[in-house]
Amino acid sequence: MAPAPVKERRLTADATGVFELASVDFLSECRKVAQDASSSPELKEAAAKMVLVESHIANEDCERGLMAAREAAERYRKMQHSEGVLDAERLLVHVHCLHAEACRAGEGEVLKKGAETTLKAAAKVASDKASECKAAGDKRGEAAMLLASVEVSLATRDPKALQEAENSASAALKQAKEIGSVPLEACANLRLAQLASSGAQVAEHAELARNGFRKTSDKVGLAKALHLLGTSSVMRGKLEEGIDTCVEAAVMFRDMSEKKMEAHVYYQIAQMYLTRCMGREAAEYAEDAMVLFKKASAGINQAYAADLLVQALIVKGDSRQALRVANEGLELFKAKQDRRCQALMLASAGSVHLAKEDFEEAQKAFDEALSKVQELGDQRWEGAISQELSEMHLLRNSVEEAAAAASEAVSAYQAAGDRVGEAFALTSLLEVHKKKDDFYQATQVANEQRALFQETGLRSKEAASLLCAAGCLSSDQNLDQALALADEAQEICQDIEDARGEVLALMSQAEIHCLRDDSEPALEKAAEMRRRAKEIGDRMQEALACKAIANVHQAFERLVEAVRSANEAITLSKSAMYKPVVVEMMQLAVKVNMALVLEDGAQVSQRGAEKAVRPAKEAVTVAKATGKRSLISSTLYQLAEVQLMSYQLGLAMTSAKEALDIFRALEDRPGEAGAVILMAETHYAGGRYDKAEETAKEGIELATACGDQTKENYGQSLIQQIQESRKASLAAAKPQMVPMQMMPGMPQQAAAPASGAAAPEAAESLAAPKQVGLDAAMVSATVQEMARQAIGTDDEDLTLDSALMDSGMDSLTAVSFRNGLQQNLGVKLPSSLMFDYPTMKEVSNRIVELSIENA
Repeated sequence: MAPAPVKERRLTADATGVFELASVDFLSECRKVAQDASSSPELKEAAAKMVLVESHIANEDCERGLMAAREAAERYRKMQHSEGVLDAERLLVHVHCLHAEACRAGEGEVLKKGAETTLKAAAKVASDKASECKAAGDKRGEAAMLLASVEVSLATRDPKALQEAENSASAALKQAKEIGSVPLEACANLRLAQLASSGAQVAEHAELARNGFRKTSDKVGLAKALHLLGTSSVMRGKLEEGIDTCVEAAVMFRDMSEKKMEAHVYYQIAQMYLTRCMGREAAEYAEDAMVLFKKASAGINQAYAADLLVQALIVKGDSRQALRVANEGLELFKAKQDRRCQALMLASAGSVHLAKEDFEEAQKAFDEALSKVQELGDQRWEGAISQELSEMHLLRNSVEEAAAAASEAVSAYQAAGDRVGEAFALTSLLEVHKKKDDFYQATQVANEQRALFQETGLRSKEAASLLCAAGCLSSDQNLDQALALADEAQEICQDIEDARGEVLALMSQAEIHCLRDDSEPALEKAAEMRRRAKEIGDRMQEALACKAIANVHQAFERLVEAVRSANEAITLSKSAMYKPVVVEMMQLAVKVNMALVLEDGAQVSQRGAEKAVRPAKEAVTVAKATGKRSLISSTLYQLAEVQLMSYQLGLAMTSAKEALDIFRALEDRPGEAGAVILMAETHYAGGRYDKAEETAKEGIELATACGDQTKENYGQSLIQQIQESRKASLAAAKPQMVPMQMMPGMPQQAAAPASGAAAPEAAESLAAPKQVGLDAAMVSATVQEMARQAIGTDDEDLTLDSALMDSGMDSLTAVSFRNGLQQNLGVKLPSSLMFDYPTMKEVSNRIVELSIENA
C-alpha cells in the first residue's frame, strides 16, 4: 500500500489545540457597554473589567486575567446583574482554560500539575453555575454554562471527554432554541461544528452558526464560523474552495486586529496544503503565521509556526532554507531561555538533516531535543521525539534501534495518558515489523492502533489503520481478509466524507484485486480512484491512480496500456510538483517500458529499449535535484539495469558504480549487495567471465551478511550461468577467417602441378578469386547449438525461423548468447544483434556478412 508522502507530525499538530481558546465569543457587548455614555458608572466599570480581561489574555497574563474576571463577577453580583455575573463566570472558565494551556507550555512538574488544577477549577465553576441556573429555572444561564463546560472538555485534551462535550453542546443548543437566544444558539452550533467528525456535519452546524452571528453582528463568531466552513470543504476534498473561505475568515480577523486568530487560520491553511505535499503554498502561509505570532509575542505558537515552515520547506525541496529557519529559531529561543521552544527547533533541525539523509547530524539534533524535553518532564513531547528517532533508524536500516525508539515513544505517551499520541506512535512500531517482514505482528499492531482511534473517535485515522492492516495482510497473502478491511475503510471514509481517505481505500482495493488475479475489478477500482482524485483536484493522488492502473495492466500483460498510463502518471506528478512522486512515476515508466521491450523483443529494435532509458535518465536527474541520496541511488541502480539490458555496458558499469558508492555511504547493505551483483552481470555481458565470477561472489557475501536471501540466490544463479558459458566457450574451437577452400573438409591443393596436362587447370584454380568469410553451414550449426544451450532446451520445434525472444530467451541469456557467438566465431557483433535480427537464421546470415566485411 502506498504510504502518505507527508507524515503527520505530532509536535506541530499540538498547536491547533489552542485555536478556539484564542478569542472570546461574548465580549463584543461588554465593549459597547464600557463605551456607552448612557450606561451607569457601576455597569461601565464592571464591563471595563471584562474588557481588561481580554487585554490580559492578549498579553498572555493569565494570572491578572483571572483576577480581573473574578472582580468583574463580584461587581455584577453587587448590582444583582445576573447576566453580567453569568458572562463574567463564563469568562473566568475561559481564562482558566488558557491558563492550563500556558502551564502545559511551561517547564517542570509544578506547572504540569498547575494545568490539572486550573482545569479542575474551571470544571467546578462551570458545573456549579450550571446546577445553580438549572435549579433556578434559568435556561439561558444553564445553556451558557453548558457551553463553558464544552470549552473545559476541549481544553483537557482527553478524547473520552469529547462525547460528553458533544452532549453538553447539544443540550445547550436545545435550550437556546427554547428561549429564542440567537447568540447562544450560534455559539452552540459553533461548538458542535468543532466537534463533528464528518464534513457534512461540520458544514451544517458552521452554516447555522454563521447565520446566527450575522444576525447578532458578532464579527469574531462570524469569522470563526467561516473558518470551520472552509475546513469542512477541505475535509470533503474541495481544497481551493475551502482555502478561499479560510482566507476570507483571516481577512475578517485582520480587520478586527485579531492577530493571533489570523495567524491560527494561516497556520491551518499551511497544514491543509502540506497534506497535499504542496510545499510552496504551505511555506507561504506558515511564514505569514510565524510573522504574526512574532508580532503578538506568542512564543510557543511562533515556534510551532517556524516548525511548520521547516516541514513545508522540506517538502518544497529547499533544505538549505529549512535549516536556516530552524537554526534562527533555535538562536532566538536560546536568547529567551525558552527550553521548550529550543527543543522544538532542535527537532525541526533534525527533520532537515533527516530529509538530507545526514543521519549523524539528525541523531545529534534529536538527542539534544530529547534531553531538553526530558528535563522539562514532558512525556508527550518525549514520545513525539522518540518517534522521530525511530523513523531515522528505519531510514538507515537500523531495525533494532528503530524498534527500541518506537517502544520508548509508545511508553512515553502511555505514561502521559495520551491515547491519540500512543496510537500515532504505534505507526513506527508497525513499520519496524514490516521492515522485518513480520506481517503477522504488523497486522496485530495495526489492529491495536485501530482500536485506539476508535476509542478516541478519530474515524479518518481508524480508516487509515484499516488500510495499514489490509496492506500487511496482502503481503502475508491473506487477500480475502485484506479486501474486507479495505472495503470497511472505504465505508468509513464515505460516511465521514473523507474524500482523500476514500481515494486511498480505492487504491488498496485495486492492489488487492490485482494480487487475487481479478483483472476487471482491479481496473475498475483503479479507474474509480482516478475519477475521485480528479473530482477533488488532487493531482498527486490522480498520478498514484494512474500508477495503479499501469500496474494492473502490466500484471495482466496489457503492456501498451500500461505504458500509456505510466506516461500519464508522469505528466500528472509533474503538475503536482512534488519531486519524490515524480521520480516514483518515472521509475514506473521505466519498468513497464522494459517489460514491453522484453515481450516484443523479436519485433523491436534498439529504439524500443531507448524508451526505457530516457525516463530512467530523467529520474536520476530529478532525484539528484531532491538531494535525497537513497532516491538517487535507487534511480542510478535502475538506470544501470536498463543500460545493461540495452547493451550499453560501459554506461551500465558507470551507473552501477555510482549507485554502489551512495549505498556504501548510506550503509545500505542490501543496496550495496544488489549493486555489486549488477556489476557482475555487466562484466558477464561483456564476456569477462573471471571478473564476473569474482564480483558475483563478492555480491553473494554481502547479501549473506545482511540476510538478503533473494539477492544471494540470484548471485548463485548468475555464477552458475557464468561457469556454463565458460565451459561452452572452451569446448568450441575458435575458427579462423581463411579462404573458403582452406576450410575444414575441403580438399587441399598441390603446391605445383605434376604434369603439363594438368598445369592449365591448376593455374586456373590457383588464379581464381579467394572467397573469404565464415562458412554459412558451420555458422548456422554453431548458432543453433548455442541457442539451445542458452535457452536450455532440446526442443526440435526450435527452427532457424523461430524468434529466439519468443522461445524462452530473456535479456540476460541474450547477452550471454551474443557474447558466446562473438568469442567462438571471432566476429565482433553489435550489442543490438538480438533486437535487429530476432531469428537464428537472421543471426547466422548477419554473422556471415560481418565476417566477410571484416576479412
